[in-house]
Amino acid sequence: MNALKYNLLLLLSAATALVACDKSSRSFSLLSDSNSFQQAPTVVTKKVDVLWVVDNSGSMDSSQQNLTNNFNAFIDKFQSLNYDFHMAVTTTDAYRGLFSSNPNFQDYARRYRRGPLYGSGTNFYYSPDSGVAIMTPTTSNLNQIFVTNALQGTIGSGDERAFSSFKDSLDPTFSANAPFRRSDAFLAIIIVSDEDDFSANTSTCVVCDYLDEVNSDPEVLPASSDPANIYNLYQDSRLTAVSSYKTFLDGLAGAGNYSINSINVMDNACKTQLNSSYSGRRIGRRYKQLTDLTKGVQTSLCADFGQSLGLISNSILELSSSFKLAREPIPSSIKVYVNSALVPQDAINGWTYDASTIAIIFHGSAVPATGSTVQVTFDPVAPKN
Repeated sequence: MNALKYNLLLLLSAATALVACDKSSRSFSLLSDSNSFQQAPTVVTKKVDVLWVVDNSGSMDSSQQNLTNNFNAFIDKFQSLNYDFHMAVTTTDAYRGLFSSNPNFQDYARRYRRGPLYGSGTNFYYSPDSGVAIMTPTTSNLNQIFVTNALQGTIGSGDERAFSSFKDSLDPTFSANAPFRRSDAFLAIIIVSDEDDFSANTSTCVVCDYLDEVNSDPEVLPASSDPANIYNLYQDSRLTAVSSYKTFLDGLAGAGNYSINSINVMDNACKTQLNSSYSGRRIGRRYKQLTDLTKGVQTSLCADFGQSLGLISNSILELSSSFKLAREPIPSSIKVYVNSALVPQDAINGWTYDASTIAIIFHGSAVPATGSTVQVTFDPVAPKN
């Protein structure tokens, strides 16, 4: 026997011995894996809870009209895809109940609105009153109900605090609003305002202590010796930190299961344009912070409302249409089918893979309707034990 053959026999004998000594029942597989999701109403329903926070201060008449005139651009796709939605409206001054000693006002301030709120003492009422606080796919005359609820008028406080207002209205212990929020639904908050958020730990109007905004970014301005300088406004210790609202929503809805969206003043050009009719607008810097933190959409009050509402609607549908995989896939091996049809990998009208959440995200025209069959096949990165 020559040396080469002898060495080969030794190697084969060693391998056989190793196999014989391994008496464990471990088995490994690198075969293709798959996750299937049946989007039928009896298995998985598309649920989205949408809370509108409408600025009801004195300068908001035209913006409220633009919102309600273009509502179809927002709701059409929800209806065509047969989404199960809840919608409600609150205002940027709903927080006032937190600082009131009147229990009746405390109650009505935080309730979801059925129209503009009036009254005092023990007598509070909506006028006009839609009679519907929580809108659903079965709400009769949905568009008109939304118009009544969203046209909140312009008699509200000029101290806009959208963040503390939505937080108070979403308090899970407040029974009047409790039917709106469903634990298994994606939560979308949409703020429409021509001021920034100045939620604070005091009833005192913090923003009232400062001069009107200059045409500069306070993020890059040095602190001024003038206590009323715009830079110092955003450093005021009485303001509630933006990050605290993300923490609240993480606990309420679960990280990644909500988004903050806003239609507000985004730059000096828009502010100047709007101030030609009413002065005092401010750029929504705190809105941008919270929108960015929650993967929401920020659009301009000076842009086309139909386009803005369409962008926000698409973003909510996409964020609520994610399909988490049971195992980490090799991204290049992923194939996605809806009703047995192959869907392209495309960030506009297809799907993308989010490695941070191990989830498939649908986009644009590829967002599947309720009742669709969705199947994802892939090769896993690690063997299945």
